[in-house]
Amino acid sequence: MRNETAIARYYGRNLGMLAGLFAFLQTLISVSAARSNLVLMHALQGVITNITDNIAQSPLNLLSDLVPTFVATYAAMLITGVIMLGFAFYAGRITAQEIGRHTGASSGFWVALVSGTIWLGTSLLGAVILRADGTISGALTSGAGDRLVPQVVWLMVQEIPLALLGLGFGALAGLIGAQTARITPRAPAASAMVAPYPATPAPFQPYPAQPHQSVNLPAYPPTPEFYQALRDPQRQE
Repeated sequence: MRNETAIARYYGRNLGMLAGLFAFLQTLISVSAARSNLVLMHALQGVITNITDNIAQSPLNLLSDLVPTFVATYAAMLITGVIMLGFAFYAGRITAQEIGRHTGASSGFWVALVSGTIWLGTSLLGAVILRADGTISGALTSGAGDRLVPQVVWLMVQEIPLALLGLGFGALAGLIGAQTARITPRAPAASAMVAPYPATPAPFQPYPAQPHQSVNLPAYPPTPEFYQALRDPQRQE
């Protein structure tokens, strides 16, 4: 049982790292989109501050300009999740071919766990080091040094539930992948202590036993009747 768990974890961890590369790419897209529109985000933050100070302003124009940033960020999240499920599906399939279908969900779970951890870690580093993320909450906090804590908190509020949801979907994808695997039944191994004897080749097969017949040995020299008894009665002379 331990060997099966280790094998499922091995495949899930390795494929989860590959899925984590796409999670890192998603974070890079989100941070890059936010950094390229940092001026608009600062302007939006100023409008929100004026509204809280009872100064009438409309943030709709700025929000419409930031729509491409939001679309790029959340679309990248969706695509990254689909890619993770594909790796979880494949992990369940190859694990089932190796040790059986009952370990497919475990390997898919590990894919989601590893890739989700990479995603959360890189997103957190992007928010802390570069002070930017392309989410809706990031538009209100990116680039502002005094809003770092709210930025990190609201980013994790959005991503942690998605990562937990990904664990369940990853296990389900691994289970489905295991069900689609083609498993060839293995022949039972013969015991090394008691090996069957090989079959005797046909040329060396013993002659069938002849039925015992009582033979009356003739006197010596044989009488003429003995030769007449040996003669074939159907023979034409």
